[in-house]
Amino acid sequence: ANNYRGFFNQIDNATVMNLTVSGSAWATAPASTEYGGALIAGCANGSTINGCVAEGSVNGTHNVAGVVVRVKDSSIINCTNKANLTGSYSKMGGIATLVQDNTAGIGTLFDGCINEGAITSTARGEDGVGGIVGWIGYYNYAAPGAHRYTIELKLAKKTLSEKVDPGSFIELGQIQAGRI
Repeated sequence: ANNYRGFFNQIDNATVMNLTVSGSAWATAPASTEYGGALIAGCANGSTINGCVAEGSVNGTHNVAGVVVRVKDSSIINCTNKANLTGSYSKMGGIATLVQDNTAGIGTLFDGCINEGAITSTARGEDGVGGIVGWIGYYNYAAPGAHRYTIELKLAKKTLSEKVDPGSFIELGQIQAGRI
């Protein structure tokens, strides 16, 4: 058992597919403790969450997510967060709050995930707020051969004739005098 809450408290070596959870969740606890909440799962260990949608809202102090709070050595595929998240301390993510892999060479995969919900943090100077993942760590980061994280960003080509919300673009660079 863990202190992270969701529709499923914890999933171990399991698959959750095509589940939509609509509602409200609260993840309120003292900032120095490890508690948190999401709409789909509290903790995913060696599991797959595929094609799931979170709708509604999640409010709390910290460790607030739309889909899953803590992820270890799992795959989160084609999931969408439409829930609005509000936190007052740290560690918030549209899809996952924190990734803490503990098996070198396995790691966690996020593929095709989208955050459409608003993320509001009133924290000042705290870390770990992100649209997809709020915080990435490793349990035994000092061990020889410890797994390191690789972030791969896939961009979609858009043309000017397409009707796209201008707020959905990320600026990766600027062209000045013909140079990037």
